[in-house]
Amino acid sequence: MSHIVVFLQEVLNNFMYFLSTNHTPGQHKVIVSMLVVTCFGITIFILSYLLHNIRNLDLLKVKRYDSTTCAKWTAGAVLLNFILVVTQVANYNIITFLVTAMIWDTLYHKIFKQTKGKKITAFETIDKKSGNTVE
Repeated sequence: MSHIVVFLQEVLNNFMYFLSTNHTPGQHKVIVSMLVVTCFGITIFILSYLLHNIRNLDLLKVKRYDSTTCAKWTAGAVLLNFILVVTQVANYNIITFLVTAMIWDTLYHKIFKQTKGKKITAFETIDKKSGNTVE
């Protein structure tokens, strides 16, 4: 049990360090980035909800503002951020995480459209180079 407490304390310290300095933490980088995007995603969703009720302005273009939509929105942002951080496509800084949390659905559609038209031909290329045929 003490290992879990120590782990959570390290993650919290790295989270606070990253938010205050914008320097990449030494440990638990992926978990810290996911926590940051979760906080930004929930905050942006709440701000969009407030703007929708006060000014009739739909920032995120969400059909319904409720807790399940907030959870889905935040989970989508966290998942895309996880993919971008692990594949090292995005820089590790607060601005990137804020942008990912805010416009993750648009980024997802652009990435999906770019990869949709491409065919995976890696197996054909490897087999042609080695002279083997696949049956």
